[in-house]
Amino acid sequence: MTSTWWLSGGQVLVQVSVTASRAGWFGLPSPSLVTVADRDLAWGVVPGYWASSRTEKNDELTYNYQFGAPTVPLVTNEVTTTSLVSILQSRRDGLSVAALAEPRLARDPWESDATTLSTWHVGASLRALSGPLSPTLVYPVPGQEGSHLDAGQTVTASYRYIVAPGSWEQIAATTMTDPYGVHRYLQLARAEDSLSHRIHRMHDFIVLPVSKWHTWEFQGKTLGAESGKPSDVGAMWMMAKLTDDPIIINDRLPYVRNYKLAQQDSTSGPFAGAALGEYFKDDAFVSEIVWAGESGKDYVSPIFTTFYTLADVGNILLFDSDDAELKTRLRAAAEKLASWQHADGSFDVGYVRDDPKTVRYPELKDYRATWYGLLCAYRVLGDSKYLTAARRGADWFIDNAVADGNYLGVCDDTHLVRDFAVIFAAQALLDLYDATHESRYRSAAVTVARQYLLHIISTTTPLRPRRRKPSTAPRCPTGRPVRWG
Repeated sequence: MTSTWWLSGGQVLVQVSVTASRAGWFGLPSPSLVTVADRDLAWGVVPGYWASSRTEKNDELTYNYQFGAPTVPLVTNEVTTTSLVSILQSRRDGLSVAALAEPRLARDPWESDATTLSTWHVGASLRALSGPLSPTLVYPVPGQEGSHLDAGQTVTASYRYIVAPGSWEQIAATTMTDPYGVHRYLQLARAEDSLSHRIHRMHDFIVLPVSKWHTWEFQGKTLGAESGKPSDVGAMWMMAKLTDDPIIINDRLPYVRNYKLAQQDSTSGPFAGAALGEYFKDDAFVSEIVWAGESGKDYVSPIFTTFYTLADVGNILLFDSDDAELKTRLRAAAEKLASWQHADGSFDVGYVRDDPKTVRYPELKDYRATWYGLLCAYRVLGDSKYLTAARRGADWFIDNAVADGNYLGVCDDTHLVRDFAVIFAAQALLDLYDATHESRYRSAAVTVARQYLLHIISTTTPLRPRRRKPSTAPRCPTGRPVRWG
């Protein structure tokens, strides 16, 4: 085994090679340039996986939900490691250090005429394989492509290190552009669709059969949706306002409104005022876990009420402000959401449908902007108690989710792994800043947005056309050919 070290442009570079004395499986971890004591961890970041200011002893939470920095050297899968870099920020000395894999080590996302996004060449970890916190890359990953060597064969890996004062954000931004070159996407971009044409396509989707629009009867009302639920309710009302299309106004909106009314529990039961589910299936409103056929008990989540009653009905009321019935329903939803809020401002993830006193996902905290529904209620109804409750929820969210880098998603077909709910939280915080003019909320929104940017894939950028056979031209992950600018 040999390693060669040198300095270049303020960075430390190392090339590691190993020649097999006998056949076997080999992986070359990046050398540990520096270690950080767990007590000195300010932030640990592997883009696409972890971005946290603390460690998490529960391996299930840190691996499945990316809560905290692992206490063992877990190694990430390349398919969702958006930049092949591991970053540690030290609280003790105010420095950040990163280990990066050279771009040539990354797998080609489209080697031939089929996607190879799931090929695994490089793994990333926040810990050295011996245990201490140390930014680490591994190439190749033992057991994966390129890791088996016969006697006499050699494998080589190239890594670089960045050490810089301050926080991890600048290193993350730098590595996305150099060496990974995410900005080069602009060289491939072609503006082929005008904004007006895109709006027309949205309109066409609403009114044409391609949307799979259908109606059905439920509890004395005719409901309508594209599939199991209507999407982008506010956009539908906006489109009606922009176009005055009689099909949207007469044949779509009334039945979406009925859907919203039916989706909300109007009884006096334990879920009174709440949105009962996300989708309509088998003559009932159900959560996505049921819609997707996943295992687990159906449940009702406070965030259902935030999204599907308070936000959706609030959007409708922006255009139909005199709809008294919807205002009444909005207040009932706000009261229910407020009743679910704990004294510290937090919420439970949800409650078992058949046993409302039993918490669904008791091992999780609701690291989402569920409190936003209370801000919607304040903006429509003007009742200051809802603003107070929204601020209490946002304060808890900032101190427990934003400060630690912990977030949940809303999609139960992926078991609530962080998703677009993260950037939704950034907008929710900006909206709360607009309502309060308190800079704390604006600053938190910027922090959330920066953490969300870690999920932009930068390592698969095709820098130039490769010499390929016509049948193996480079393609996008969806299979469409790359169009070179």
